[in-house]
Amino acid sequence: RRQARPEGPTHIKQRRTIILNCTKIAALVVCLFTAPLVPAANVSFSGTFTSDLQVQFFTFTVAADTAGVGFGTLSYAGGLNANGQTIAEGGFAPHLDIWDPSGNPMNPGHSGCNPSNPVTLYNPAQDSVTSTCGDAYYPTTLAFPNGTWVAGTYTVALEVDGNPSTGAITDPFLIAQQYTSNSESVPPNFSCIIGAPGYQGIGGTISQTAPFCDQYSSTAAQRTGNWALDFVNVTSASEVASTPEPGTIGLCLLAGAALVAKRSRERA
Repeated sequence: RRQARPEGPTHIKQRRTIILNCTKIAALVVCLFTAPLVPAANVSFSGTFTSDLQVQFFTFTVAADTAGVGFGTLSYAGGLNANGQTIAEGGFAPHLDIWDPSGNPMNPGHSGCNPSNPVTLYNPAQDSVTSTCGDAYYPTTLAFPNGTWVAGTYTVALEVDGNPSTGAITDPFLIAQQYTSNSESVPPNFSCIIGAPGYQGIGGTISQTAPFCDQYSSTAAQRTGNWALDFVNVTSASEVASTPEPGTIGLCLLAGAALVAKRSRERA
């Protein structure tokens, strides 16, 4: 009977390396097949604008078809955000625009009291000065009747009310479009202009170049540039950028959405 030769140090080292690598691979396989889905989360953001023409972009992702997704602002009338922080009232009246994972515009957010189908964590509050529910929320029964969001990454723009998107992410927002189409210089702010597109009436005393005049105030009183936005029941959400050239940020967002969709197809 032939006796096996004892293994030398080199063979022992190689055997240990093989065993270690196999263990790592096995652990990875276990993780891949047993890892739970990423749980839904509520995410809060806040910041401050310095101009009526600023736009803050966000993206949020739902990893699977999901019901109960929503988002809304709290900066006009204040309230308690999804992180349990108190947001003071007094910010400008906001507007929300939304694009689906393919970059197609969806119905915009809505403002007003007592929404018929609130999915956000709060009902928009009334401002103590104007008695108006000036915060924006989405979806509403009219805007999103089916209630289920298809898996993917969506884009949201938060802007001053009166300066909404005009269509695609790459399109200019309303104020810039109106002025440039008339071959006029775009003003730094619009809300305090006397007459359209501003909110001051004849005899207004606020500088017409100032920002954040309030359309819900009888005197178009100025408010702050503060904003706050909650996302509810999403997988993740993040701030993208604040007011670069709309075309530039739009192309970047579309490219990112295309990459996410490609990876989703590859995993399917």
